[in-house]
Amino acid sequence: MLPDLEKDYETDPGISAIWTEFGNALGRARRVLVLGHFLHDEAPLRSLADHAPRSTLAVTILASSENPSQPASEEAAAVHARVLERLPGASVLPVRFDGSFGTVPSTIRRWVEETRS
Repeated sequence: MLPDLEKDYETDPGISAIWTEFGNALGRARRVLVLGHFLHDEAPLRSLADHAPRSTLAVTILASSENPSQPASEEAAAVHARVLERLPGASVLPVRFDGSFGTVPSTIRRWVEETRS
């Protein structure tokens, strides 16, 4: 689907089926990491809220280069606020990728260790 905050995921049977399967997959997941998504759309937020295990759900935001524990921009701060409001219990992980292929940011490594079952 084209990017459009007003899109209706229910109007197309194929896309509706994909979202149903996404919810089912979230329900089976032990951990869920949302990487690089602003969570503007209602459908992903609703799916995460309804199906993802909150204690092992994390959403990344871009970290400030000056203070890596803080959001880098107003948009990153807005995602942080949206997660706190709509997905209570989920973790917000400020990250900055340094360009080294295969290097996992320390915030993600810590979250993986903390949620290991």
